[in-house]
Amino acid sequence: VGGIVDSVRHEETGLLVKERSPKEIAAAVERLSQEPLLADKLRESGYKLAVNEFSRASSAQAFSNLFNKVIRLRQRSRVNQRVRR
Repeated sequence: VGGIVDSVRHEETGLLVKERSPKEIAAAVERLSQEPLLADKLRESGYKLAVNEFSRASSAQAFSNLFNKVIRLRQRSRVNQRVRR
């Protein structure tokens, strides 16, 4: 499903299963219930990923970086156009 692969990394921040596969979903849920250490690891890693890559602050920083890059490229383009004339 769109966006899942950006936030769920198999065995790191979650368990990926085939879409619309009740057997795989059930097996993943059962595994997590039988392996609490794995569940804790996935929960902690998922939280850290969300805070570091998907928080308001990190999103704002990413947009700021993008805008600064676009501004720099545009400035370089204008300088190059002036030099060519």
